[in-house]
Amino acid sequence: MKKKSLNKSSLFREGFKQSAIVFFLSLMIVLSSQSDVSAASANQKDQDHTITGVVTDSQGLSLPGVSVRISGTTQGTSTDIDGRYTINQLEKGQTLIFSFIGMVSQELDPSTATSFDIVMLDDAQGLEEVVVVGYGSMQRKQITSSVSTVDSESLQKKATTTPMQLLQGKVAGLTISRPSGSDPTASPSIMIRGNTSLRGYASPLIIVNGVEVSSLDIISPEDIETFSVLKDGSAAAIYGSRGTNGVIIITTKEGKEDRATVEYSGYASFEQVYNKPDMLTADEFRALGNKLSKETGDASTDWYDELLQTSRNYTHNIAISGGSSKTKYRASIEHSDVTGIVLESFKKRLNGRININHKAINDRLNVKADLSASQTRYRAPDYGAFSTAVTMNPTHSIYNEDGTYQYFSERFRDNPIASIKNRTSDNAHKILLSSIYADFKIIEGLKLGGRLAWKIEDWNIGEYESRLSERSIENSQEGFAKREAKFSYRDNYELNANYRKQIGKHELSGMVNWTYEKDIYETMLMENRGFATDAFLYNSIESGSFLKDPDQSDYKMDTYKQKVELESYRARLVYSYDNKYMLTGSINREGSSVFGKNNKWGTFFGVSGGWTISEESFMQTIPEIDYLKLRIGYGETGNAGASPYSSLARIGQEFLSYNFRGKPIVAYGLTNNPNPNLGWEKKAEINFGLDFAILDNKIDGSLDVYQRKTSDLLYLLPAALPSAVNDKLLTNIGDLYSEGIELSINTKNIVSEDFSWTTSFNASYNQGKVEKLDLSSGSAFFHVEETSLGSIYKVETGEPLGNFYGKRFDRIDENGNWVFKDLNNNGEMDEGEGDKEIIGNGAPKYHIGLTNSLRYKNFNLDIFFRSALDFDILNHGKMFYENINKFPNSNIYATTGQNGLKDAPQYSDYYLEKGDYIKLENISLSYNFDVKNINYISSARLYVSCSNVFTITKYSGLTPDLEAGGLTPGADRLNFYPVSRTFTIGASIKF
Repeated sequence: MKKKSLNKSSLFREGFKQSAIVFFLSLMIVLSSQSDVSAASANQKDQDHTITGVVTDSQGLSLPGVSVRISGTTQGTSTDIDGRYTINQLEKGQTLIFSFIGMVSQELDPSTATSFDIVMLDDAQGLEEVVVVGYGSMQRKQITSSVSTVDSESLQKKATTTPMQLLQGKVAGLTISRPSGSDPTASPSIMIRGNTSLRGYASPLIIVNGVEVSSLDIISPEDIETFSVLKDGSAAAIYGSRGTNGVIIITTKEGKEDRATVEYSGYASFEQVYNKPDMLTADEFRALGNKLSKETGDASTDWYDELLQTSRNYTHNIAISGGSSKTKYRASIEHSDVTGIVLESFKKRLNGRININHKAINDRLNVKADLSASQTRYRAPDYGAFSTAVTMNPTHSIYNEDGTYQYFSERFRDNPIASIKNRTSDNAHKILLSSIYADFKIIEGLKLGGRLAWKIEDWNIGEYESRLSERSIENSQEGFAKREAKFSYRDNYELNANYRKQIGKHELSGMVNWTYEKDIYETMLMENRGFATDAFLYNSIESGSFLKDPDQSDYKMDTYKQKVELESYRARLVYSYDNKYMLTGSINREGSSVFGKNNKWGTFFGVSGGWTISEESFMQTIPEIDYLKLRIGYGETGNAGASPYSSLARIGQEFLSYNFRGKPIVAYGLTNNPNPNLGWEKKAEINFGLDFAILDNKIDGSLDVYQRKTSDLLYLLPAALPSAVNDKLLTNIGDLYSEGIELSINTKNIVSEDFSWTTSFNASYNQGKVEKLDLSSGSAFFHVEETSLGSIYKVETGEPLGNFYGKRFDRIDENGNWVFKDLNNNGEMDEGEGDKEIIGNGAPKYHIGLTNSLRYKNFNLDIFFRSALDFDILNHGKMFYENINKFPNSNIYATTGQNGLKDAPQYSDYYLEKGDYIKLENISLSYNFDVKNINYISSARLYVSCSNVFTITKYSGLTPDLEAGGLTPGADRLNFYPVSRTFTIGASIKF
């Protein structure tokens, strides 16, 4: 039978249909549960009584937000801003359970009175805290791997276009950089414990509520409850081939058993450029022109300033939540409107989310439904315009006398303002994510469950370049139009069983899981030129003449479709004895359609153990140590760093066509070299950890030391022709080793009724090297990033990634010419390998984060510093344009000529600078209003903040905060997004 295929619109429609079913079923559960709650309340009314009280900490300070739950049920409440609570519907024989993150849970028998004041004690390391790990959750005290958590209360309040910016500098070993500056349309670069691959697949796996996501546009920062970061191999092994780069698990906020609450949060912000390239002004340019007898213009144009516009960001978020003992719900909607600091750039996003949790059949059945939707419209900035603006002649005018744009004859010197204004760009990105999870308690301790999830992404891209643009005029192309559509559809199916049993001091829990994922991705692209009018923009591509002219080849039509399937069988077993000794093991058998027929399946496992030393009797004589736990773990993970069909022989259209009987015949042939042995990259990692708390829990933290090795690295190698079809072959070529240390410390410096001061500090060190390269040439190295001045980087056996490779500067002679060191002492300068060596490295070895939080009465001040140390930066701008030979065709740096150079640009360590920096990343001041006398308001907060406040560095470029990973770190190129400072004012209120 012929299998019916769905086109893109029908797939999208089907996804909405399935998501709507999940939503309406969940809504009916909410409505039906209300009658059950009312009936139950009526039956209990005669036998209930009320308990009240106040909850404080060991210092006597009131604790708002403490969970107060009736034992054996999900009923309960939370303490208000003054720590007060009231519990109704308490039956005879029931107890109250008080719990709070960072505190030891307490159970109270309320049969002797009706009012109880509770004092909660600090919980070292948050041992009772439930931490989300892969395919489940565990109490902090049971965790034996390297797992860091950050909750919503610990995050900086600042303007952000992506939730990952909130984690920046908060977790040791987690590096988040913005290689595109503060561009609102760009994503940050994320890396856990350094590079693990040569292919650039360094980003960790990101999971939202149990479902993998590729874009964080689907989630609002205000919806996030916690981040869990799985850093070592034993923690990430449960994710198999997706766990090599680490895992970040995001859990969103859910409704609580309470009356319905409404929360609003919003902020307004604006950006200010605070560092610009130090180029010649128009007057300085003319003065130099007169000195050198070079012709200049009469205008005075700051091309860089002309690229900028006023940047504003408005974000509003509203959430409604509540629930009963049976059903809890939370719904939120957020609108964000960001005007970029660069001309014509913007990003507008609308997010919506609803989740519903319901218990039925005497609380044996638990159902969770989640629906998220996001629509983003944006125009990305023109990065090429930055480098053009920096080097444009400042004595040229933007406009002609008649008001039209002026065009110039210099090569690569299009008028950057005209280039932006003459181009129309309209892009839309839609995401729909829906999931439903259910589990059923078969017997005490045993649950069977499953999850269904669907993710649909849709991109629509439209671009048009005017007939009046410089390129259209010079190339007689009469306008350019482009339409592109991308579509992604993912199915996710899971079945799992969880078992937990405690016998005396022995506790055993286990999990088995089956997962199947299918990803479909397709694109369609149309381009054309030769339009009679600009009126239709990109909406009438067929009217362009190039598409109809068989003699023209300057147009494009392209379609593509791919499918990736992943199937996993995994299990985990956790054992603990007396909360002292813990052992965890996991295994994952996984198959991927990406790899060759001989290597489609891989097995990945992790094992870890922990010893809570502070529970031993011999430690009771050391009162200064409140908690001490030793961890050790080993894990093996994989990396599917290959594109679909890379292992197969693919057929595609060749660029040659043939005439057969007067008709053009398109030829088809093999487009790549098949590799049936193409397999996973494999990473093995061992981790030693120590968790501690001392001095009555005033100081706590963790220390981790690790070693990791990635084998069977994937890379594209040259292939021998003509025996091979293509000159490149994707194959497994070598090994990569790295090691590191991570330290996190939290201190309670001062804690009193009116004033408190806490500090959080984290630092990490990472260093690696290439252990083996099996190159087809037999060489032990290869070069990366070829430029007009030669290759910049070298990847070599025995050396770390990110090495700059080139000449050593000696001096500039009396004639203004370069003199480089003769490294091989042969009396002459060799352009090959002889007189070049490793001259620096662009990857920081140390990362530091420091947060100080101070509270005085209702005021809170948070100050966050971060730092990167021990790395070099190649200043591309000065290498090319701090050179008098570029004048007057290009603008040049104001420092040009100070060193007496008259020679042409050369790449050497002369342009390498130390990149070390300390940055005041964010400072935030907030005020919590006293609303205890306002019945309808639970809390209200106002704050102001400033991000990217200042940077202390010796680097002379725009910013040292550059790309830290991949094969080409530490490169400061001219097309870097402007460095800006952000000012924010925001408020939140809960009704």
